[in-house]
Amino acid sequence: MKTIGLHTSFWVVCSAIIAIIYIPAIVQQGMFLDGVTYAAISKNLSNGIGTWWKPSYTATFNSEFYGHPPFFFILQSFFFALLGDSFIVERIFSFIMLLCTICGIIVVWREYTKPYNLQAYAWLPVLLWIIIPDIIWTFSNNLLETAISPLVLFSIYFFTKSIHSKTLLFITLGSICLWIAYGIKGPVALFPLSFFIIHSILFKQLTISKAIRNTIIAFSIVCILFILLCLIEPRFVHSFTIYHSIQVFAALRGNNEITVSWRGAILVNLFISLLPLFVITIVFLFIQKIRTKQIAKKRTHNQVFLFFILLFVSGSLPLVITLKQRIFYAVPSYSFITIACALLLVHGIPTLSVKSRHITAIIGIIGVCFGICFTIYTNNTYKKDAVLLQDIATIHTHIPPHTIIGCTQELTRNWKLLAYLQRFASISITDTRKDLPYIIVEKHKAFQNSEYKPYILLQTLTVYKKIT
Repeated sequence: MKTIGLHTSFWVVCSAIIAIIYIPAIVQQGMFLDGVTYAAISKNLSNGIGTWWKPSYTATFNSEFYGHPPFFFILQSFFFALLGDSFIVERIFSFIMLLCTICGIIVVWREYTKPYNLQAYAWLPVLLWIIIPDIIWTFSNNLLETAISPLVLFSIYFFTKSIHSKTLLFITLGSICLWIAYGIKGPVALFPLSFFIIHSILFKQLTISKAIRNTIIAFSIVCILFILLCLIEPRFVHSFTIYHSIQVFAALRGNNEITVSWRGAILVNLFISLLPLFVITIVFLFIQKIRTKQIAKKRTHNQVFLFFILLFVSGSLPLVITLKQRIFYAVPSYSFITIACALLLVHGIPTLSVKSRHITAIIGIIGVCFGICFTIYTNNTYKKDAVLLQDIATIHTHIPPHTIIGCTQELTRNWKLLAYLQRFASISITDTRKDLPYIIVEKHKAFQNSEYKPYILLQTLTVYKKIT
């Protein structure tokens, strides 16, 4: 039997975790509200509803959607155009973003561990990253951060390559990554611009003046790309102006959605979110210290460790600026803290015996098989919102798409109903228009109107049809 290497066995373990945790999420219905909303907008784009610079959510609510820049919806709309309107389309998109992020972690790890001959341990930061609960949740719910995560990693990779390059090629490639990231989530995606200053301070390979110059060049390239886009497509100016007005500037003034009572809440939430990673790191460091006292002497990459810590801080600390904070906003910076923790642990990874490596690989293969079987078993089941999704599926079979349905005022604030109706039935609701062919009412609410009769009796809703 061919001997299985240490690194191969742990790559199999990583594959098993992905197969068990991430792949089943592709075939299960039900998502976080924001992810359903983004999928609905992207699906609309692919079906010719709205335009790239004027996306549309529903016919009656945010018919022109400027809550985020449009690049995410544009990218995802290609998947809908290719794969159809199935609920798995946005899941496939998120899974591909997951794989792209893993590739980003690998290339960045290999670039910075090359001097220490640790490139083969790229599985370690990947392993630490894929088991973080917020990573699992974010990449299962079609959030904007799924697309930003690989972009910021590859921007760091290209900026790193530019250090020893005499041309602007790699700075340009890194800047293009940031341009796309900004077009997905706005200013929060630009934190990799801190790269050159941090790199100059820690590694002394660039003078401060050259680091500032490179930062200005990178930022200028991002600006030039947006200017060119504005010249090519003037409608983009209107789209981005409204976005900055209703989102960025409003958030800075505290006039946007407020989710926390004090600005430092994100720091506490970050610590809680990353506590499992910190516990794993501390426990393994303690075991290493007991096992051998030579490990500390082997660590010659303290500057690299601090470099990734500062990148993580530059991506997460600015979130304290506004009172609109959610923990998944920091997810694109998580890859850098996992690389930092992996650098602490890598020298203590034991050299497993041939038998142990085989056992580890076999366990991983069993995990992959279990994940595939579990995916088949859970296919087309409900992760959440089962009753609501079943009701909407029934509505979809009886009412044609692009219909506007009347509803009560309470239902207009049922954001899940609004999102799911648009995503899976292309139906909009309103409480302001009269003489509509259908009215939807909560099942326990009394509804009396001689012009309408009960049409569809659902588990939580009742649809009435106008008598003709």
